[in-house]
Amino acid sequence: MRATLLLGSDSAIGREFARAAVECRCVFFAGSPGVGKSLMIQQLALIAQQRGRAVHLVRWDVVRRVFETHPAATRYPEVDGRTHSAIRWAAGLWVRDAVLRWHLSHPESADLLIGETPLVGNRFVELVQPREDRAEDLLRAEATEFFVPVPSVIVRRGIQRSREEETRRPRHEQERANATPRMLNELWQEVQRASEGHGLLGARPGMDYRPQTYAALYRRLLHARRHTVLGIDELLPVEVSAQELGVVAGELTPSQEQARQLLSEVDLCEPEELERAVLNWFWV
Repeated sequence: MRATLLLGSDSAIGREFARAAVECRCVFFAGSPGVGKSLMIQQLALIAQQRGRAVHLVRWDVVRRVFETHPAATRYPEVDGRTHSAIRWAAGLWVRDAVLRWHLSHPESADLLIGETPLVGNRFVELVQPREDRAEDLLRAEATEFFVPVPSVIVRRGIQRSREEETRRPRHEQERANATPRMLNELWQEVQRASEGHGLLGARPGMDYRPQTYAALYRRLLHARRHTVLGIDELLPVEVSAQELGVVAGELTPSQEQARQLLSEVDLCEPEELERAVLNWFWV
């Protein structure tokens, strides 16, 4: 079954995506798992394809699986659905150069890169860190935009119910890589810890999802990037997996040799250094 466009052209998000589909060179969706990033990526991809753009992808779950399944990564297994800190580090070493290489090798204006960048827990956070390298000009440019989907409390509950159903009965192979409901709760605790570190929780911190706190944290993380918060107040009637993306021109993934080289670099790191990177991911 083919994916269909669910966003009305007169909706706030529909208008943002119509603009981005024309103006942008790179669009990244930043946010913790369980906030609707996959569906938003799908919807932007469909709008961009309608406008003649050639859509390319770079997605955290796809990239980290390349590293996790490489023979050189046997020391760094996934445990209870949690990606090893060494894998997160290696993927981060790869991603900035990969985005720059894509940009240089696809000079046509029709090409559009759409990315999934969770950031939380040191997952592609390198893309939002200001650095003095060739990738910075692209990542800071007006033609590069980060969208932050922020569902209401009710919508997030609906997303969580859908995630539970996907865990039991995946409709697409890529859904098998989704964070489990238990991991969603653990990652929200990471968001809470980061928010507290930045002084964003206020006088009465709690463990429940709070859209304003969540949005404030991601605004802080994206202070050096063009970004737009997308308030999601309606649970869209999804009938097809959000992983159905239409015709995709390509997907950025590390080669086996790149994965081997980067994992070799990670092998030289002290375990304590890797753990510090995971714990301090939110100091951008």
